[in-house]
Amino acid sequence: MEHKMSRNNTIISLLKNQSVNSFNKKFKLALLFLTIINFNSFSQEEVIKRTPKASSNVESVKGIENEKDQLHKLMVEMEGSYQFQISKPDYSPVVSLELLDRIQKSRLENENSTIVLDQYISILVVSKSKMTSIGFQKLENLIYVNK
Repeated sequence: MEHKMSRNNTIISLLKNQSVNSFNKKFKLALLFLTIINFNSFSQEEVIKRTPKASSNVESVKGIENEKDQLHKLMVEMEGSYQFQISKPDYSPVVSLELLDRIQKSRLENENSTIVLDQYISILVVSKSKMTSIGFQKLENLIYVNK
């Protein structure tokens, strides 16, 4: 009988150890699982914070398209009223809204003016009176000259 009791105590002790070990394993797994979930959600929050909003990218693209439209419209309106004179072969100007604005502001009432951009490019700006005169012939937008 004592042997039976000892055997029962051993079985009970083993079951307790197994349940404690099982609990420890489950606890460790749960802790690992929660750590992974928290790390993953933190990482996603960081990515969301650091990623630019799509709407701002769309607005930037719209802004660029709008600027291109404005540039094209202004170039058409001003066509023939200014001329890039370039003295270096294979050299070309970059036309921007700011440059076209500068050309318009440099336009004089009764005499042509010249804007020097750099050592290779100057811009001939036709006067207002000449542009409105009868028989005014538009200038080519760009010519290469020998200096």
